[in-house]
Amino acid sequence: MVMEIKIISFSKAEMKQAVFRQLLRGEEQGREFHIKTLEIENKTPITARVTLERVSGRVDEKTLDHGFLAAAMLRYCMDNKIPLPRKADKNLQIVNGLLSMFLSMETKE
Repeated sequence: MVMEIKIISFSKAEMKQAVFRQLLRGEEQGREFHIKTLEIENKTPITARVTLERVSGRVDEKTLDHGFLAAAMLRYCMDNKIPLPRKADKNLQIVNGLLSMFLSMETKE
C-alpha cells in the first residue's frame, strides 16, 4: 500500500484572511471588526487565540477550536481554488512555525 501525502502551509496573512471569512460566516455575521492579533497555540489539538477590534473600539478575545480552524482553512483552499482530494484524510499541524494542512490518502497500485 502506497500513501500519498501533501502538505499545504499557510502564511500568517492567509490564516488571518481565512479566520476573518469564517467568523463572518458564523457568529460575527453582519458585524464590523478587524483581527488585531492571531496566535496559533502549538498543542494537540491545535487552537488559536484571536483578538478582534470592533469599530466602536471595543476589543474582544476569542479562542478558536481545532474544528473552527480546520473549517476556515478548508474553506480558504476552496475559495482560492487550491485542489483538495475529497477522500484524503485532513489534519492540521504546525510545520516550521506555520499552520499546515496534511492531506494523506492511499494511491492506486
